Amino acid sequence: METRDLVALRDDAAKRLTVFIDPTRAAEQIVLTNELRPRDEDYAKVFVEKSVPAARAVYEKLWMNIPPIGAKPGQSVVLAWICMSDQLGSTVGRRFPGGYQKIIDRLVPDVPWVCWKFVELGRMYGMAYDGLVRVDERWVWFPKPWKLLLPAESALMHWFD
Repeated sequence: METRDLVALRDDAAKRLTVFIDPTRAAEQIVLTNELRPRDEDYAKVFVEKSVPAARAVYEKLWMNIPPIGAKPGQSVVLAWICMSDQLGSTVGRRFPGGYQKIIDRLVPDVPWVCWKFVELGRMYGMAYDGLVRVDERWVWFPKPWKLLLPAESALMHWFD
């Protein structure tokens, strides 16, 4: 994917995420978060075949009681970074949590991933999130996949041996 396309996707994600910093929409945060819930067919578009069962199992459980995305009072800016899945371990992916380097082989290549922060104007630190993925023409949220996927695969491997 060309750089300008990635920039456009990053900007689209940031625009989509601005609803979570709008204090007039705070009551809608759980509904807005649930709009990012993966569909059954999304798992195979994001995770390699051997990781799909574990990803589906842990994320379906997580989505039963997912905490809503939200900014703290005063956080009025969205800072977003984008990286293709196969570049998460390179310098291009340096803004992403280090756990992504442990699961690159579990991710479908050439899929755009976004991490972001809600910050106060002029600040670089704030509420950090990750795992927003572009699937087809919509955004889907797979938060902290390294924390969920690695233990789940270990626990479920006896089903696949």
